[in-house]
Amino acid sequence: SWIGATILFLYSYFNNIRTFHLVGSESIYIGELAGLLTNTGIWNTVIGYRAGAAITTGVGNTIVGRRAGIVLSEGISNVLVGSQAGEDITTGDSNICIGAGAGNSIVTSDGNVCIGDTAAFTAVLGNGNIIIGDNSASAIGFTGAFNVVIGNSSGSTALTGQKNIIMGYQIDIPVNANDNQLTIQNAIFGIANAGIGTTISSGKIGFYTAAPIASVHNAGSTALGTKTAQTGTSLTLDSTKTVWPFSGTSAATWTLPALGGNTDLDYIIINRGTNTITLQRAGGDELYTTTNVTSITINAGEKYWIHNDGTYWVVMTL
Repeated sequence: SWIGATILFLYSYFNNIRTFHLVGSESIYIGELAGLLTNTGIWNTVIGYRAGAAITTGVGNTIVGRRAGIVLSEGISNVLVGSQAGEDITTGDSNICIGAGAGNSIVTSDGNVCIGDTAAFTAVLGNGNIIIGDNSASAIGFTGAFNVVIGNSSGSTALTGQKNIIMGYQIDIPVNANDNQLTIQNAIFGIANAGIGTTISSGKIGFYTAAPIASVHNAGSTALGTKTAQTGTSLTLDSTKTVWPFSGTSAATWTLPALGGNTDLDYIIINRGTNTITLQRAGGDELYTTTNVTSITINAGEKYWIHNDGTYWVVMTL
């Protein structure tokens, strides 16, 4: 009725609830002072007190929550959901901030994903960061780009480096200014691993050391998979275990797998039995002791380490 329409109009007028916009198109603004300055912005959905209040020419933004995106003016395709989500974004594009205060201090950066209450709340992020977890990436000096932080209260230091990965609860990166680092629960660390696409990285991975000195550096202990002791007279080794014991009483013949497709595969063969093992090649492959051979004999009580270097099965005595 005309009475209901009049009441809705008056309520909307005095409370600045904007359910339509006269400039721009396909936009909706709901909430006191929501989209207050909108001039030619189009395809925006804005809901909440002062949400998107400064939009002028912004396009395709979804803003929901009290003061969410309050100073966003020209940004494109931002999704800001939560009280004060993306509050300081002015012209940044394609940011996704979900959670109270998420991405609060992003200003002009693009392509950030911040999920969690106060995720990146005070961090003036660079471009392309992924921040997931309550109060994660909380440092004011966190200005790096293309970093990944996953875990509540992680990334709390002033990270300025790029392309770093931080995972775990209350975990920080070892060196704030460096790029291409990895830390998982302060147990697994990586440095200088910069490969993208299908390019293999050439950096280092450390277990229980933040400063690995080799491609794989284990500063803890290592457990090797051990096969159940074999007693048969014929066997072809596979890649399921590293340590292969023999405890038989009759002579046995063991055959190695093909060299091809198994480069860097290692075996430790232990003869705990009372007879010999003849370890032989597969097909036309060869073993190497001091020269290339087709087989070796492992006597009772002997131990050998066999390594595939891509050309031979290299034989080393333990």
